[in-house]
Amino acid sequence: EFCDCLALDPVADTGVKMIYTVTVFIIWFAGCSSAAQDVHQTPPDQVMYEQNSTSLYCSHSLPNHDVILWYKQSEDNQLHLLGYLNMQFKYPEEALKNKIDLDGHGSNKGTLTIKTLQLNDSAVYFCAVRYTVLQTP
Repeated sequence: EFCDCLALDPVADTGVKMIYTVTVFIIWFAGCSSAAQDVHQTPPDQVMYEQNSTSLYCSHSLPNHDVILWYKQSEDNQLHLLGYLNMQFKYPEEALKNKIDLDGHGSNKGTLTIKTLQLNDSAVYFCAVRYTVLQTP
């Protein structure tokens, strides 16, 4: 899998509750390939108000990679799967079906929309793609 990520951090010294995003570009390898530069996540940073929604975008140009996965990194650095797109089929985690929306196609681009933002949505978000192996019976 190859991924890109986006960090969401709260803004501290303002009277307004906001969510601030900072770009953290990390390549996470679960395998060996030089194709990670072909996975991109945008926007690089955001400032958002609580209760608003935000969208993160992931695109790639890797052949035979038909699954886009979205992860949230917790404060203890654990990655938690939010959901994934397998081709055009959307698979959000059951507990997050009312919190997130997935859209797009796993073969090239996908969107993660986080609804009703809260301060606990501040985190590092990862977009990853997975190679698809087709088997014949």
